Amino acid sequence: MYKLAGWLRANKKSQRWLADQVGVTQAMISYILSGDRAAPFWLANDIAQVTGLKPVEVGRIFISKGGRKDDGEKADAGAQGGGFRNPNS
Repeated sequence: MYKLAGWLRANKKSQRWLADQVGVTQAMISYILSGDRAAPFWLANDIAQVTGLKPVEVGRIFISKGGRKDDGEKADAGAQGGGFRNPNS
């Protein structure tokens, strides 16, 4: 069962706050919460680290060949299957 929406409510955190913490847009968080998009594994893992949830509790997950760049930055959206990286982070 996905627990992210409940965690945000219980902790009085917004989608924008979470997006800022993990370096994506608020739209991407909204898509994950609505089930319209699966979260790339790197993003589910980042959200899990911020919230204390397990990656499988975040939402649907997909694993791509992209992943992160060697320097630790998130790969571009194309390599992530549309990861909606926040240009301001």
